[in-house]
Amino acid sequence: MEPNILQEALLSRTQQEDEDYLWSFSKILDHRTVTNGKIEVEVLWDNGETSWEPLAVLRKDDPVTVAGYAKERKLLEQRGWKWAKSIAKREKKFVRMLKLMKASKKYQKKSYGKKIYKFGVQVPRTGDVRGAMKLDKENGNNLWFDAQKKEASTLRDMDTFELMPENFDLTGYQYVLLIYAWDVKFDGRRRARLVANRKVAIGPPEEDVWSGVVNTELVRTAMFLAMLNGMKILAADISSAYLMSDTKEMMYTRLGPEFGDWAGKLAIIRKALYGLIGSCAQFHRHLCTELEKIGFKPSKADPDLWMRDAGDHYEYVAKYIDDILIMSKDPKAILDLLQKPKGPYKFKGVGSPEYYLGGDVKITYSGDSIAELSLSAKTYVKRICDKIEMLMGWKLKGYMNPMDPNYHAEIDDSDFLTGDDISKYRMMVGSLNWLVTLGRYDIHYTVCTLARHMMMPRQGHLHAMRRVFGYLKQNYKFSINFDIKEPDFSMHKIEEYDWFPLYGNTKEEEPYGMPEPKGKPVVTSGFFDSSHASCLMTRRSTTCVILFLNNTPIRWYSKRQNCVETSTYGSEIVAGRIAVDLAVKMRYNLRMLGTPVKGTTILFGDNRSMITNTSLPYFTFKKCVSAK
Repeated sequence: MEPNILQEALLSRTQQEDEDYLWSFSKILDHRTVTNGKIEVEVLWDNGETSWEPLAVLRKDDPVTVAGYAKERKLLEQRGWKWAKSIAKREKKFVRMLKLMKASKKYQKKSYGKKIYKFGVQVPRTGDVRGAMKLDKENGNNLWFDAQKKEASTLRDMDTFELMPENFDLTGYQYVLLIYAWDVKFDGRRRARLVANRKVAIGPPEEDVWSGVVNTELVRTAMFLAMLNGMKILAADISSAYLMSDTKEMMYTRLGPEFGDWAGKLAIIRKALYGLIGSCAQFHRHLCTELEKIGFKPSKADPDLWMRDAGDHYEYVAKYIDDILIMSKDPKAILDLLQKPKGPYKFKGVGSPEYYLGGDVKITYSGDSIAELSLSAKTYVKRICDKIEMLMGWKLKGYMNPMDPNYHAEIDDSDFLTGDDISKYRMMVGSLNWLVTLGRYDIHYTVCTLARHMMMPRQGHLHAMRRVFGYLKQNYKFSINFDIKEPDFSMHKIEEYDWFPLYGNTKEEEPYGMPEPKGKPVVTSGFFDSSHASCLMTRRSTTCVILFLNNTPIRWYSKRQNCVETSTYGSEIVAGRIAVDLAVKMRYNLRMLGTPVKGTTILFGDNRSMITNTSLPYFTFKKCVSAK
């Protein structure tokens, strides 16, 4: 089974808001096949009600319980249920997963009513307008009230609702309750979002629900290519993005008092309102259509990184929901085609990116090309450290490394955390994970270690977490400086061996459908290592990999190995195999972005016997190594 299926399901349950708790289900009663071959299951909710829900939706929420139902009803070989085989095939592991999932449901009920924090700010629970106003009163401001007022005004301006005419035929329409979802942005701004809170008899088809966002690794790659090929970078945010597209779902509602003279009236939902299952996909489709109109096509490296032939190079547009990043020699011309009056959108925050997806971007131009480009998270680090100190009552002490080398979180036997400390610990893990995504790979190993204990954190884990933030506070200026110069490997002796007797006159396979290579070529290289038996509970080793484009770090990886190796040599073999896989993927992405790849990928390791033996054509393994 996929290693993150259970973790995602458990997190989705433990991070539920109020309305999600009320609609938590306890049992699956039956199943049926509806139109278009879609499968629905009859669910018994915790409040005693039953309803038919799409299997695709329930599978994401609780894959273990659904797999248990499929196994009990002997459905594992039937169409639409075969995915459950990978979860249910191992009896002992499956039983343990079921127990863990049930325990998470019990914990969810016990933890109902606990406070929620984000970026160090207490956030009202979804639907709790009184709670939001109470927080305003306690904080001596009107931030949540102003956010609610702004949202209602925007919805009216965007023609989201149409007042229902008298004697309107509601056949096929379903009623949906509107509630406010509260959020805090990375810069402290409060956001109130009026969303649909519903459970419907028949949801939209699965293809009308899916929507993606660009991979952050590909964003770094596109930025590197922009600097390499003399392009500019322009960022923009689409205002009221979802409401730009119409909804396919037939819904009506009753408007609240914040809508003024419309208060208490029935209205038909005409736009892709947040909370409707298909809204994100509708906007995604709308933006894709507009990009296609101006000549862009989705790249095969990432369908949310679009590209267009510009003669001697390619232009790129990266889209992350309603944030777009344009890489072109004339990005303003592309933006003009998308914004009014030529296009349908209204943009805000247009300009050279200074803060993208929570990270700092520093760009210095020399004429029309980029002279310096760096990515960091110093603003995010400073803000989150200040919030953590205020929230926890800590005075963070500086450290030279993020974790005590002698500390092993897996054998920590201190007391378990209780109450709000559990939510705070998880909030800290989430913040650190995002920092890793933004480029702080120096804490990657530490974050992965502490994240394994999110379900049952201990006092010792919280103390280790405090050290991480102390390290970040002292070392907040860490940044990735883009260097497009090709690396010099002349000082390294690279042995070449004759592999012809084994593989013949074999060449690297070029991926099918790759665009014509254009622009300047790039050199790929990387480093890999393993920490043998670093987990004292399982004796599993940890792999760390970092890959470069020319002299710029683009991809990093830190994760426990799936197997247990008895020697350092074996764990290094596994780490090398993972590094090769990541390098192959990087070369594929570059080719699918139309980039010439120069030569082979040079990988560096620190285990001479492993490097030598894997380089010799006549070498045969004399040890048992599970290179998984």
